[in-house]
Amino acid sequence: MRLTIFLFLISQCTVFGQVSFDFKYPLPPEGKQIQHVDRPYYGIYSSDSSDISFEFNEEGIFSNTILVQSISRETVRESSKYRTSNGYLHGIVQNDSVMYIEMDDQYYFGIPQQSCILCEDSKNVLMKSSGTSYILNFNENGHFLPALITFEGSNFSIQYFDYETDTKAFKKLPVSAEKETDDLKMITLEPDLKQYSKLKPEDLFGKKMSYKRVKGI
Repeated sequence: MRLTIFLFLISQCTVFGQVSFDFKYPLPPEGKQIQHVDRPYYGIYSSDSSDISFEFNEEGIFSNTILVQSISRETVRESSKYRTSNGYLHGIVQNDSVMYIEMDDQYYFGIPQQSCILCEDSKNVLMKSSGTSYILNFNENGHFLPALITFEGSNFSIQYFDYETDTKAFKKLPVSAEKETDDLKMITLEPDLKQYSKLKPEDLFGKKMSYKRVKGI
């Protein structure tokens, strides 16, 4: 499941034509790695435009999703393990029940799933960018793809690594490595703090995706 959510998050980034960039080290350069955001931002955040919610707590950053599954009415009827009562299906989750919707001789229900984005077992790296902003560096094959996380009041937004296909923003940055395949050139950048500070947020990050806090922790 961790791999699934990671691939989902990476898939939000644009496929950048013939040239792909990443970074040798987490951003910002010379930043201090931290395990979680500041305590005032702890909570669960969701959006009407996304089926994923984000949870920030003292253990790190997690994504919460609902895995939709189904079971046939025949299976429930013929098995002593399952039963329905007042819109709830018993026997799916140990010592608990789940709400269901009946359709076409099937009971459909959702199982909450939580995946680690930043935690003890993760290779992703979180660094402070400013008073209310952080950079979450996704580790991909030992290199890093940054995402900007910003908190404002009861909201938080995330912007994934994105740039124009013909961008010149990285032209003067040191190149750590280059790898070329038949249809793609992969360039790994290694800017120092001074070079990084000259980059504009719009050079690095794409569309802002906003979430509202629905539960404090």
